[in-house]
Amino acid sequence: MEHSLASKIGKAVNGQSVKPILRFLEESFPLVEKAPEGFAYLSKAAGKSRAEAKFILEVTFLGHLKRGYRVSGAHGFAALVFDPEEIQALAESPPPGLSEASYFLIS
Repeated sequence: MEHSLASKIGKAVNGQSVKPILRFLEESFPLVEKAPEGFAYLSKAAGKSRAEAKFILEVTFLGHLKRGYRVSGAHGFAALVFDPEEIQALAESPPPGLSEASYFLIS
């Protein structure tokens, strides 16, 4: 990547604003060496559960998604694995407090 472009991309996200998100992920999801049986990374979990990634992230941050892990060797959202069956159950019976956009994605 050209240096000037890398510099612009690096400034697009303030590192200080990302720290609370990374801390939340570290506090919410235990670190494991490998994904447990049946668990999948975010995009694959979305496909298997037929739920949008936005929905998965929203239920994660609202504390509704209980079964998730961080896989060692990856960082941030790339490290997260989820149980597609739990996601599908939440999508079929959505919890209160989701954004209107999430309810739209579900129906």
